[in-house]
Amino acid sequence: MTSGLITVIYPVRDLARARKLYGKLLGVTPAMDEAYYVQFNVGDQEVGLDPHGHSQGMTDLSATGTSAAASSSHP
Repeated sequence: MTSGLITVIYPVRDLARARKLYGKLLGVTPAMDEAYYVQFNVGDQEVGLDPHGHSQGMTDLSATGTSAAASSSHP
């Protein structure tokens, strides 16, 4: 039985820009930093950035009609 969500993966279009933004927002450096995936570990939470997620069918907040403030946080 799981105790909660551990990994969240966000599709991003610009990995370099997203790496910088999420690093600043989360206050940590990447635990994994590759051309195909960047992961930040914050406590027990893993936050992943996938530059190929859009081509795999993943959508970000900007595709769901949410506010501009929410979608601007997903480069």
